[in-house]
Amino acid sequence: MPLDNINTNLVSQAQAIRDAIALAMENDPNIFITGEGITDPRGMFGTTLDLVDRFGKERVFDSPLSENCITGVCIGAALSGMRPIVVFSRIEFVLLAMDQLINNASRWQSIFGHHIPLPLVIRVIFGRGYGIDPNHSADIQNFMAQIPGVKTVMTTTAYDAKGLMLAAIADNDPVVFLEHRYLHDSIDDVPDEYYTIPLTRAERVTEGENITVAAFSYSVLSAKKAAQALKPFGLSLEVINMRCINPLDITELCASVKKTGRLIIVDTNIQQHTIAAMIISKVLKESFYYLTKPPAVLDACEEYTDLLLGTQTTTEAIRIAEAAVAIADKDITKTISLPAVVQNITHALESELET
Repeated sequence: MPLDNINTNLVSQAQAIRDAIALAMENDPNIFITGEGITDPRGMFGTTLDLVDRFGKERVFDSPLSENCITGVCIGAALSGMRPIVVFSRIEFVLLAMDQLINNASRWQSIFGHHIPLPLVIRVIFGRGYGIDPNHSADIQNFMAQIPGVKTVMTTTAYDAKGLMLAAIADNDPVVFLEHRYLHDSIDDVPDEYYTIPLTRAERVTEGENITVAAFSYSVLSAKKAAQALKPFGLSLEVINMRCINPLDITELCASVKKTGRLIIVDTNIQQHTIAAMIISKVLKESFYYLTKPPAVLDACEEYTDLLLGTQTTTEAIRIAEAAVAIADKDITKTISLPAVVQNITHALESELET
């Protein structure tokens, strides 16, 4: 969506999510939001602040400590004409709701077709490295991507978050909305008005000629840092924000691979049975003869997690830059100094922290 001649504000991703929910609730009295702790003073990391004051306790309310129960209640409410939003502040909590999500919500349309809508948004906050214990620090979005009948998206920017949230609320099928805790405080230009982003479409965020980088969530920011650091050395990365993990959209990705011939996939999960494997399978089917090198995959490593988004994306950006140099044409890489590239990335972090 072009932002020319549109009123925008610099807001955090947490505020963008809150604004999207509030805007949708103003337009539709059938929308309500529930979850464990959403009315606490911190407002679920800032994403539900003041909603109870604006819309009342009948539409914004705490749920009991029974994830499967509240998910079942929300499924029933959706089938009765409401449009529920249920929030899980840790991704581990949604595992306790899988009976309802997999055995009921995901199968509804396959049983009844699209004659009876089931509009349900399940917000799942995930991620590690910001002061939480091992029991609340999983990245298991690859598991969430395996549920047929449920659309699943991952936000990167505040602009993404608002547009995808409004689209998810308006959708007549269940949507799992994955938001990384690292990104709640990230700032972006966001339109004041109502807008939606398709739940099934990836986005090209930087233009490049040499290597395609497919990334999700905060890894998109890492890839952009790597692309910026490598550009002065003549190595050009094209970064794709994948956004949707179910259904997995590879149209933009394959178009890029046909141009660059090389692919790096950055997955915030561990490298086993991952979304990256699904991407490779689809890309090989569609664009095998355009690839000049085997695809490279960078997965999450526990030792690289950090408290701050800036330092985490910087560490990951260095890994992306190293992988890009490893698979690029030798005519380009022979003039590249990796220490200089690392220095560029590090200087970008210093500037980021100063501001």
